[in-house]
Amino acid sequence: LDLLLAARSLPYPFVTTIHITRSAKNLGARFGWLRDWLTEKILVKSGLDIITVSSEMRRLLIERLGNTEKILRRVHVVYNGVRCEGQTDLDTRKRIRAEWGIQDYTPVIGSVGRMEEQKNPFFFLELVSGLVSKGKLKKAVWIGDGRLRPEITQRCKETGMSVILHIDGWRNDVIDRLRAIDIFILPSRFEGLPLALQQAMCAGLPVCASDVDGMREAIEDGVNGYLCQPDDKEQWLDKISDLLGNR
Repeated sequence: LDLLLAARSLPYPFVTTIHITRSAKNLGARFGWLRDWLTEKILVKSGLDIITVSSEMRRLLIERLGNTEKILRRVHVVYNGVRCEGQTDLDTRKRIRAEWGIQDYTPVIGSVGRMEEQKNPFFFLELVSGLVSKGKLKKAVWIGDGRLRPEITQRCKETGMSVILHIDGWRNDVIDRLRAIDIFILPSRFEGLPLALQQAMCAGLPVCASDVDGMREAIEDGVNGYLCQPDDKEQWLDKISDLLGNR
């Protein structure tokens, strides 16, 4: 925010990114109420145009900044987008799955994202465990890294899930890695309009995602994916099982 204020004095156009649509207080951030107050005060007084990545994010931001005609004119939607790259050849798919220790015919579910609370990786692990216990799944992959990785790794060791869940870490070839899995899972607690979701759709994967925020603007439930309540484990297991059983 201080850089934003400083940039206003420059004789050049500028664009900056601030992850502020969600209230810091509601997210449990330290001094959240103060951060929210400063953010809202500065953004309102800046007079700058603001871009959000989904219509739901625009609604939430307008609600925070005051639903006035002036604010309505300043907040715009420009959807996140990704470039759909060419098809991954079968040899690449087989090579990646071999790296993961997966036989080519084994159905695999996977996710992409930071291992942080927002992305709900422990819930993902619960889903994997539930599907394994039902005899529906033998392998899952998480593409990404983050602060919760050591805890996830320890939980996998304690529960015997280390042989089931492969943590792929940070990757520069995400589209190829996505095309090596079969079903994409995104159990986030909140999102703007995640690039990982769009990359999975570009890769032609069936999607099961949380029914939150901008996800609803990309997924029509039952048409191009499934939307589930963030922590309704049984609903997630039913939808994923349905996809795993649908050739």
